[in-house]
Amino acid sequence: MLSPASRTMTVLLATLTGMAPFATSMFMPSLPDIARTFDVSATQVQLSVTAYLFGLAIGQIFYGPIADRFGRKPVVLAALTIFSAATIVCAVAPTVEVLIAARALQAVGGAGTIVLARAIVRDSHEGPQAARELALMSSFMALAPIIAPIFGGVLQAWFGWRSTFVALVVIALIQLIIVMFLVSETIRQRTSELSISSTFRTFGLFLRNPAYLANTALGAGAFAGGYAWLSGSAFVLQNLHGLGVVEFSIVYVISSIGFLVGNASASRLVMRYGINTTMGVGAITLLVASVALLLLLGLGINSVTALVVPSTLFLAGMGMVMPQSFAGSLMMFPNNAGAASSLAGFIQQSAGGISAGAVGFFIGESEWPVVLGIASMGIFVFVVWILTNRVRAELIKPAS
Repeated sequence: MLSPASRTMTVLLATLTGMAPFATSMFMPSLPDIARTFDVSATQVQLSVTAYLFGLAIGQIFYGPIADRFGRKPVVLAALTIFSAATIVCAVAPTVEVLIAARALQAVGGAGTIVLARAIVRDSHEGPQAARELALMSSFMALAPIIAPIFGGVLQAWFGWRSTFVALVVIALIQLIIVMFLVSETIRQRTSELSISSTFRTFGLFLRNPAYLANTALGAGAFAGGYAWLSGSAFVLQNLHGLGVVEFSIVYVISSIGFLVGNASASRLVMRYGINTTMGVGAITLLVASVALLLLLGLGINSVTALVVPSTLFLAGMGMVMPQSFAGSLMMFPNNAGAASSLAGFIQQSAGGISAGAVGFFIGESEWPVVLGIASMGIFVFVVWILTNRVRAELIKPAS
């Protein structure tokens, strides 16, 4: 069995957490082709992205409390089983409606691996060390949106969009086998009660904690801005700027490297300067990227470079903010790490789903829906960070 504190476990947890972004990013180069296959609009296909994000949000609500009651390992195995079954349906979907529904169920399965990976970190680490582990996991996880679009673009070019789901099934089944035989239980004390009323009482405790709310809002804002770019970039760069599938995949990789750099930087900064300062560096980065996007497009400079460079910087800021926001939220409630991760994940994914849905609804013959989605969230995160500095100082006093 793997030690919960080992680097090998960190890598394994990162691959589990990375399944959700991998499934999304691998799918992005195929969106225009799926629209052509089913003879539907870009907005309709975009619903498959929105449904996936809302599936992740809803799924995370349930997994944490269940895992706090029954343990981490059985819930991860169940989640991977759901993910695999739904992905098979995606691969054979006869209509876009079936694809959208299957993507939502696929996300419900993927939600479990996200929630439990974070909870296992909280089971095994404290304070800045937990933030560092989450940042390291995110650094590995950031490889998913870098590798996935290349992999997905190649599969799309050679075999068509359905092959991407076949590949995802294979990956999920391998993970299931590894977890089954190499991962031991990490929960220290299981909760004695599991009911809807007890779950909502626990969530109410979180929502009455200002530090938890502040950290969750920071992570949700950064995530929403990132998904405005991730969900809308395929249509903007392919349909408006004429990039091919492979060209788009390369550009997507370049922007995703920003997230990787941000995570790697955060894992170093947090051990030296702490959670709040590291998150502040990320918030300032988001603000600079947002202002740059607004100025460039406002001045009529809407080239691929003018879009990609500030967006890459934004994703770097997102990579700094998100691990710290989750660590800050989870360390407040050490005895309910699963439920705390669930609610924070639900809020984050809901924000991402709303952002992706809004971009998909307004997207057309202009870059503005994507740019406004990114910039508004970057400014929001910076303002929240400024206004909640005193509240987040309470992180040194974990709630009972």
